[in-house]
Amino acid sequence: SWARIIFSSTATNSSLKYLKYRYGGYYLGAPQPAIEVNSSAAVTFDNTTFEESQGNVFMLSGSGFTSMTIQNSIFQNNGDAPVKITSASPNILTNTATANTINGILITSDSNFTANTTWGSTIPYILESTAIARPTVALGTTLTINPGVILKPQSSANEALRIDGVLNWLATALNPGVITSYKDD
Repeated sequence: SWARIIFSSTATNSSLKYLKYRYGGYYLGAPQPAIEVNSSAAVTFDNTTFEESQGNVFMLSGSGFTSMTIQNSIFQNNGDAPVKITSASPNILTNTATANTINGILITSDSNFTANTTWGSTIPYILESTAIARPTVALGTTLTINPGVILKPQSSANEALRIDGVLNWLATALNPGVITSYKDD
């Protein structure tokens, strides 16, 4: 049980490969992200197993994170979502999530995407919303969703996603996109 690793704004060309990252995200008994990454940091996580974190493994807030990549990694037995995003645009590719409290990338209700963003993860995107807030793609901004991506709205009573800009879903007949219930596992 230990706190976390922090990648500051001056972290460049950092790479974590074939690492087992266990039991992070503890601070005085309260959950916190196991890894904190500044939106300007350049860091890649590749073939890494993240397990037994108390809360989210990553919590990414604010625009940016375009120099951050999480790929070919496993998230298992963590106390919350593997990745919690508020308006961030990291590259999240070909990962798996099992036995976490939330098995997906949680997009918070107060997300306002003001920079072009691509969603391409093999882990579902969980869309959080409330009566007054939902993830929003701002005017002049494009959200591109790659083939095979799954969206799962978390609320049955509220808007799942607001598009004021452009939504390009690149699904194909052989690799369709899916919008389904949060409960659909």
